[in-house]
Amino acid sequence: MKSTLFFILCATIINVSKAQPIVDYRIYQSSVKSQANRGTCTAFGLVAAMETFPGFPSDLSEQYLYAMAKSYSYNDDTDYDEGTFLQNYIDLMQYQGTLREDQEPYNPDKVKIDSSLSNFDNMKKDIAGTSLLKLLSFQDFSYKLQPEMYIYKEDEASRDINYIKKMLDEGKKAIVISYSLNGNYWSANSGAETDKIDPNDFLVYYDEDKEYSFNAAVSIFGDEVFEGNSEIYYTDTIYKINGGHAVSIVGYDADGFLVKNSWDDDWGDKGYFWISFNYHKLYARELMIPILGKVYVDPSVNDLGTWTSDQFWIKSLPHVYDSESLDMHTKSISISVVYHGNSQMPRFTEIEYLVYDANNKLIDTYYGSTHGIFDGRETGYETYILQKSNDSFPSAHKIVANFKTESGKSFTNTYYNVTAVNKEYQPVK
Repeated sequence: MKSTLFFILCATIINVSKAQPIVDYRIYQSSVKSQANRGTCTAFGLVAAMETFPGFPSDLSEQYLYAMAKSYSYNDDTDYDEGTFLQNYIDLMQYQGTLREDQEPYNPDKVKIDSSLSNFDNMKKDIAGTSLLKLLSFQDFSYKLQPEMYIYKEDEASRDINYIKKMLDEGKKAIVISYSLNGNYWSANSGAETDKIDPNDFLVYYDEDKEYSFNAAVSIFGDEVFEGNSEIYYTDTIYKINGGHAVSIVGYDADGFLVKNSWDDDWGDKGYFWISFNYHKLYARELMIPILGKVYVDPSVNDLGTWTSDQFWIKSLPHVYDSESLDMHTKSISISVVYHGNSQMPRFTEIEYLVYDANNKLIDTYYGSTHGIFDGRETGYETYILQKSNDSFPSAHKIVANFKTESGKSFTNTYYNVTAVNKEYQPVK
């Protein structure tokens, strides 16, 4: 996002606190990535949330999404700045969407904005090699958000702690959020639950010339501490806010939010860290909650039959079903189809999953028509296998999948060692 200073530093991994969070969706997340020394954090935060959707690749293209946002939002009225805001993605995610990472790989090289160049030329540098022709070309196969199936809030509305907790409690697996930050302070954080990013580390509060630590002031004066910063002072000017950063919230405990970052997995706690509720209430700027994804296939383009069977991978996700009225609590694996071709994706009419254990014994079968309100394709024909009423998620040694397309073609793929984590599996012959 826009900032006057951008930091990417790494810290040594330390042990995670033994305290158990109330909500922790790390198992649902894709791998932690690195934006390197570029201001592309908003794209990384948004993509991280989208990668939790069934039918979406576990590795989407931040490069394409960021380039799209910059090419559509730049103007000649102000000096060009690297980075962008979450609001600039809203329409893009409905109409253009993004691609797989292998279709438009990320360029980690630092971009140097040159004030002697025009804004248009700086924009072309900032999108780091993505061609304007590709951005202007309509993609007949991409990954979008369903219209009106996301929530956007900014400023005061983005700081509502209870609202975000409610969204997490309702099953939203990743909430994109942007913060004001001091880069050096964040970079030095250990990522431990007991070492949350917290204003008590660098702010004090004055009332009638009496100094209070920030946390003490919150305990004594309540929300008035957050209503105006005139009585808040830095303990040292080296902690002053000097930039902004977007991340995704993936859980919470009694004191703060669990956050997925894009500074690689050797920073913080394997790429994750914690932010206190007090920090959030002071410095949250924008919030975006993607709710429902859409695997978009242009209906005007017919199945040309140029695909091959090995281009159909499956994606696994954990799935929990709770029903108080039925007194049920089951854990299973969500299975969806992710297409890895570059031509049109066919429509399936039938998919059969045969699940085997390590002794090659058939332990589960799912068979059914894939026709439905969205014909199944928009969510990767998601289904659930190995539903178990226990405390641990199941796993499958082997899955044999029999596919039948609308044009009458049939093929069989085999996938091995499928577990209930956010992961894609390539078929093995």
